Amino acid sequence: MPKRFLLTKLLFFKTFLGFSLGIVISDQLSVWAWFVLPVLIFISYIFIAKRFKISRSKIGEASFFLIIIFAGIGFHYWNWHLPQQKALLELSRCFQSETELLMVIKEKPIAKSKSWKIEGTIVQAHRDGHTIQLSQKLILYIPKSIPTDSFGYGDVLGFRSRLQQPTKPNYDFEFDYANWLARKHIFATAYTQDLVRVSSKLSILQQALYLPKRIRDFYEDKIDQYVKDSNSHDIAKSILIGVRTEIDQELMNAYSDTGTIHILSVSGLHFAILIGIIGYFLGIIIPKKPRTLFFIKHSVSFLYALVTGFSPPVFRSFLMFLLLDVQKFSRVSPSSLNVLFLSAWMILLFDTNLLFDIGFQLSYIAILGLIIWQNSSSWLLTSKYWIINKIWEATTALLIASAFTAPVVIYYFHQLPILGLFSNYIVIPLTTLIMGCGFALMICPWSESLMEVLGFVLSWLLEFQNAIIIWFAHLPFAVLDYLWLHFWELVILLIAFIGFNFFFIFRSKIELRFFLITCLIFLIFSIFRSRFQFQTSEWYLIPNSKHLAFAYREHKKLIVFADSLDERSRLFFIKPLQSKEQIRDSDMQIVPLYSRLTNRSMKFSPNIENQPQYLILARENRIQWKTIIPSRDSFVLSPSLGSYYLEAAADSIQIHHKKIVSLNKKAP
Repeated sequence: MPKRFLLTKLLFFKTFLGFSLGIVISDQLSVWAWFVLPVLIFISYIFIAKRFKISRSKIGEASFFLIIIFAGIGFHYWNWHLPQQKALLELSRCFQSETELLMVIKEKPIAKSKSWKIEGTIVQAHRDGHTIQLSQKLILYIPKSIPTDSFGYGDVLGFRSRLQQPTKPNYDFEFDYANWLARKHIFATAYTQDLVRVSSKLSILQQALYLPKRIRDFYEDKIDQYVKDSNSHDIAKSILIGVRTEIDQELMNAYSDTGTIHILSVSGLHFAILIGIIGYFLGIIIPKKPRTLFFIKHSVSFLYALVTGFSPPVFRSFLMFLLLDVQKFSRVSPSSLNVLFLSAWMILLFDTNLLFDIGFQLSYIAILGLIIWQNSSSWLLTSKYWIINKIWEATTALLIASAFTAPVVIYYFHQLPILGLFSNYIVIPLTTLIMGCGFALMICPWSESLMEVLGFVLSWLLEFQNAIIIWFAHLPFAVLDYLWLHFWELVILLIAFIGFNFFFIFRSKIELRFFLITCLIFLIFSIFRSRFQFQTSEWYLIPNSKHLAFAYREHKKLIVFADSLDERSRLFFIKPLQSKEQIRDSDMQIVPLYSRLTNRSMKFSPNIENQPQYLILARENRIQWKTIIPSRDSFVLSPSLGSYYLEAAADSIQIHHKKIVSLNKKAP
């Protein structure tokens, strides 16, 4: 009987797996579990090795795994829990009342619909005659009327404001903006109309640190100058230098629906194109100097990574290409999996929160699938014609990456591209041409006429690409919408996926049985969740910036009460709610509200048997209700026939306090 090895001999796979387990345990569980759960994993490790007669030293390998888990717990505590506690303690005074603050600008101001968004670091707070030294990140919003052209990196801004702590969403299907900011170590936002620039002097070291961002801004201005079409230069900046601007929402949805949104973020595809272009030209100039070629190629790729912001996909791509080239100069046998998980582990050492980044997860899952399946699938079809082999390789790579990332895509985005995926056949070659033309524009500052020509060609290529994307997005079955995965459904599905891959590698009945059992558990869990879900009804408060909005769901029907809904509410609330409850647009009804609701009973009958009547207390009639509801945006949806039941409504507010605003209640 051949020997079997637990977790194989891949050192960095085991290291990454144990480290990631430690991060998840530290992030999701209480302190007592930080010590108990790793020990249980250690015991289970020994039991599995003994039960299935897996070779190698059981105690030694299990002890190594245990140490790595504890290292993950410790690193995440140091990187996440301690900074969070320190930040909230330092900022707690500034949450209570208006404070005079000094902030250093760290990012270029971004234009929003009605304001400027500035990201920086608070360095000082003045309150009650005391000066407090701080070092916490902040997002500051200022009116569009305030000019920001003169603002630069490192400028110190003075303003007076009351800091706001981002709030958690009321419902599990909403985007958790507060948690998303916290993962970036941002725990406060502020708005001010009174802003003054205090200082703009930078040291030589600060100028060097901000140099990559200045280079990025220089190229951004150049793209704006020579790429005339607004949609085209927004897409060009996203593809070439990783700058996300206000891209047209319909166009962004088309990229998302076709599964091509990955080209709008600098990632492995962009690095492969960049390194391929550099390698091709340097191979012609210096063909017999591989070490010089290595140094130049990766120096340029490192500078490009700095300019584009070193996001997780960029970091992963840079490290993988670097480590794979390093292996060529060593006598170590290459292992793509070892290189993949070594780069992942190094990224987590830098910031453990990146394990929860969507880009990090999708990037590594896709590459893992390609490493496992690509070589095996290429043997299924071989041809003497080069073009057929290339088309088959592209097809298998596309299907493998899509299959591996499908559970995560459904969980986060509630949709799955189908026919739209095949737009990649056209879009990826186009992206290669776009990047080649874009890089030529970026490195050719000496000829105005040449840059005009390059800008025209780049605009034409981008317009053609956008047209292709929109055409594919409007195809029938381009994307499957209204999909939903509960967190535990995702976990079970990923475990089943792992079991299937182990079966593919080892071809054992044990892995096959494990895969089938987990699939059955997933099916049972989904059936029971859906059955329970469709038998209930619920109220929802809709976050809407301009008008009062709320909704009532009964089974697979949704009634939305609102005079108007902004695009953000539709995108981040209505659509996820429809996905979770599997409510089509045809099953959703929008009922307008009236601006004056005083002494008006509102009648509707989502359930004919109950026929409830409600009085809506909102900011539109806050003058009449200000003695009851202290917050001007608060409201209560109370069973009532009108103002005669004022005391009953007041009692309801007193009983439930401010929790009443969540509307997370069953209809009577």
